Amino acid sequence: RNVTGVQTCALPILSHAVNVEEWSHGIRSTALCPGEINSPFVERRAVVPPPEDRAAMIQPEDLAAMIAFLATVPPNCTVPEMWVVPSRPRAPQPGEKF
Repeated sequence: RNVTGVQTCALPILSHAVNVEEWSHGIRSTALCPGEINSPFVERRAVVPPPEDRAAMIQPEDLAAMIAFLATVPPNCTVPEMWVVPSRPRAPQPGEKF
């Protein structure tokens, strides 16, 4: 049940370890931790958020812009982790689990 939380905590640690171990080989790692994304998976939820809530979520193109940014970081810099969350917080609806 809490696997996602464990993964969220472990991913930045793994990213830091990769950066320490592999920097000399030109390998850099970023733990990209997005918040709620308006993807097709939202349609599979027991309680589907209304369109106005989905519009406030991170859109796929927003996340793509973050990935494009990470790909252009100069080689002498590393972004070990990046949290991308919606600007407008969303309260859970009745019956919805966060």
